[in-house]
Amino acid sequence: MEDSMDDNGYDGPSKSQLKRDSHALQEMGKQLVEMPEGKLQKFTLPESLKEAIYEARRLKSREAKRRHLQYIGKLMRISDIDDIQITLENDIWLILSDWM
Repeated sequence: MEDSMDDNGYDGPSKSQLKRDSHALQEMGKQLVEMPEGKLQKFTLPESLKEAIYEARRLKSREAKRRHLQYIGKLMRISDIDDIQITLENDIWLILSDWM
C-alpha cells in the first residue's frame, strides 16, 4: 500500500503549489481592480472583497497597490471564488465572440 505522505508526514499541497495558487488569485484580483465599474457590478462579491477592490483603485503608490493586491488575494482565498471565475470566463468568451 502506497502512502501519499512525504518523509515528514505531510500530505498537503507543496509550498510551490500554494504559491502558484496564491499568485493566480492575486492575478484574478488584479483583473477585478482594473475592470470597468459596469462589468464589476456583474459579480456577486463579499462586501470585504468589494471594499478592498475600491480601495485598490484609489491607491497611487505602486508598492502600496502591490501589497493591497496581496491582501485581495488573501480575501479571495477565504471566499467562494467559483462564481467569480465563471463570470470572468463568460466575460472573456463574450469579448472573443465580439472580436471574431
